[in-house]
Amino acid sequence: MSDTSKVICRATSDTSKPPTECYVSAISEEPQSLKFPLSEMGGLQPEPKPLTGTVSEEAGGVLSLSDSLHIAILASILSLILYWLIRDSHRVRNLSGKHVFITDCDTGLGKSLAKWLDKRGFCVIAACATEKGGQELRSCSSPSLKTVNLNLADSNSIARAVVFVTEETAGKDSLHIAILASILSLILYWLIRDSHRVRNLSGKHVFITDCDTGLGKSLAKWLDKRGFCVIAACATEKGGQELRSCSSPSLKTVNLNLADSNSIARAVVFVTEETAGKGLFGLVSNAEGTAPVAPTDWLRIEDFHSVLDVSLLGLIEITLKLLPLLKKAEGRVVNLINAKGLMAFVGGGYSLSKWGMEAFSDTLRMEMQHFGVKVSIVEHGFLKAGVVNSDVLERDLLRLWNRLTPEIRDSYGEKYFVEYIKAQRSSVKRLCDSDISKVIKCMEHALIAMYPRTRYRAGWDAKFFWLFLSYAPSCLSDMLLCMMFPAPAASGGSVPGALINI
Repeated sequence: MSDTSKVICRATSDTSKPPTECYVSAISEEPQSLKFPLSEMGGLQPEPKPLTGTVSEEAGGVLSLSDSLHIAILASILSLILYWLIRDSHRVRNLSGKHVFITDCDTGLGKSLAKWLDKRGFCVIAACATEKGGQELRSCSSPSLKTVNLNLADSNSIARAVVFVTEETAGKDSLHIAILASILSLILYWLIRDSHRVRNLSGKHVFITDCDTGLGKSLAKWLDKRGFCVIAACATEKGGQELRSCSSPSLKTVNLNLADSNSIARAVVFVTEETAGKGLFGLVSNAEGTAPVAPTDWLRIEDFHSVLDVSLLGLIEITLKLLPLLKKAEGRVVNLINAKGLMAFVGGGYSLSKWGMEAFSDTLRMEMQHFGVKVSIVEHGFLKAGVVNSDVLERDLLRLWNRLTPEIRDSYGEKYFVEYIKAQRSSVKRLCDSDISKVIKCMEHALIAMYPRTRYRAGWDAKFFWLFLSYAPSCLSDMLLCMMFPAPAASGGSVPGALINI
């Protein structure tokens, strides 16, 4: 049938015939048409076919359900084949030192495999039926290949071969066991050593700074209950009275202003009189000072002095003056340092003071160990009981903002100031921990342990977040910290609408 043929169907009213009679009309160049009933062409009868979609769908434009299922099965099979090929291509690394035992290595496959694996770096143990076969194999292999006589029909020969293999492989296993045993022994030794405590705490004097509130006050009360003779330094007379009212009579208080050398001298005299020639067993340095936290160009030099004079220079001065008493008692120094000693991310003298105390503690520890004085650092996270207080921070920020020159204020913009306060508030809410017991336990261990640790880290942020940032590449830490704070208006960057929640 040519391309110009067409099917012509017409209905019939005769019930003896099919309801539809179709003809093939062959249209040629002649004006005549030839019509042939399909009923006469082999007796084929057309069956009505319901239409289920558009013409293009019926023509095969859309895959049927069975076709989709076939494709899915084929794709699954191909994925499994690909997975198998990738899995099959994986190889064991570090073949050197791995032992392989091969039987029947006099000739043939056994001998060829032994030589091949020897070239690949395995430690081959080749079992040969004769001594001659073993000699020939050793002559064409590396020195690491070993041979043993083996008669598989003789149990005694098998036993001797097993003993030989055991001896050859024992060296590496013994080394692994020795290394593992050494590591476990060191861990056990450290745990036992770390659990040793100083006995007879009664009568041992401990001097603690900044005991008006927060960590200092809590530690003073705790050590007082443990039996220490606590000398608590308070900035105000009121703070000392409140502490004495909730402690035992053995606890003494003294007024101390770390920014005043005369006040430090009077406190040293008081401590010397209280210890009465016994020496000072412990010095806990805890001072936060006034800490304006803001962009660096918002600050003046007196803002740095207000922090460094107390939290760095004041602590160094009182430590130096109490060293003779500490040497006499072979005591210990515990310096409490905020996580900002690990990572500086805001302007002001607070981070500088903590970095300075880190350096001072390290040098003091190495130098004082010859005199039996132990120095420990307690690095803690942000605590609500410490310097981190949203009301104080916002009040300082407002004071600094109001005193800025118009030029600096315009370069940051009002929106920056609002977003910066939100960032500080979010940091206090997310980072600050109200549970100070973990810090108290670290300071207690540093005082009563026979072998105190060099460093303690208290709080999840000190152990993980700030410690990680301190070791991370600067580009990464800078990016993460910049995401926490807004961008000034003059920088051309947009102020983020949502701050990162730590």
